[in-house]
Amino acid sequence: MKKLMLTLGILILSACLNGCSKNDNPGPNDPDYLINIVTQGTWRITYFVYGGTEKTADFTGYEFTFTDVAVLLAQKGTTKVNGIWNVLSENGGLRMIVSFSSPVAFFELANEWHVIEATATKVKLNVVVTGGTNYLTFEQN
Repeated sequence: MKKLMLTLGILILSACLNGCSKNDNPGPNDPDYLINIVTQGTWRITYFVYGGTEKTADFTGYEFTFTDVAVLLAQKGTTKVNGIWNVLSENGGLRMIVSFSSPVAFFELANEWHVIEATATKVKLNVVVTGGTNYLTFEQN
């Protein structure tokens, strides 16, 4: 009886540990992979093309902070712009949702971006739209 109870206890503990734990080492197609990257430090936009026009300069000096509660904060001096963000897994890849309601330059960032590349220091995104492809790259400060 003791053996049965011990075996049952080990099975329950093992199932709980395997089924209830957070993935500490997610793969590149797991949303946690990108979340773990972007929530570290602050980021800047190093490349942004919207509607065929490069608009990177519109974001010069802004630092972007991705919080673990889906808030995206852009700050330049005392100017603060709040947005939201999320990461989804779709068709074997990742999508990063970025949303700002204003000002206009930030509204242009709002989209469901395809993740092309994600490293500890750079995240490259794109989205195909009518008439072309928009591009967005964040690099860690």
